[in-house]
Amino acid sequence: MQNRESRKLMTAAGGLVSIGSRQPLAPGRLMEATANDKLQSLKNVTTLIYALYALALLGVGITGVVAIVLNYLKLDDARGTWLESHFRAVAGVWFIYRIAKGWLNLNDNQPMYPAAS
Repeated sequence: MQNRESRKLMTAAGGLVSIGSRQPLAPGRLMEATANDKLQSLKNVTTLIYALYALALLGVGITGVVAIVLNYLKLDDARGTWLESHFRAVAGVWFIYRIAKGWLNLNDNQPMYPAAS
């Protein structure tokens, strides 16, 4: 449950106000609201990336490729935040997975990708 101060509304003039107060946010509070919104958005994207990788492990389509693209597109946005380590770890895990899968397929005389039916 959100408290009143964390619920914001965009005014017609482009400013943010706290719902229920109708008072414009001070510049410092506006920056805080923007930073919190950015972190929440990045957290949502990170959750999506983890879910896409999990689906890829289950063999669901090209979800792993979509996860890689999202990860690299959002990595710069995550720099300097506590989420940066998640973006780096996910990219590293995928890289290790691809090497292991490729090497195992090579050892078993199998193509990297199954032939299309």
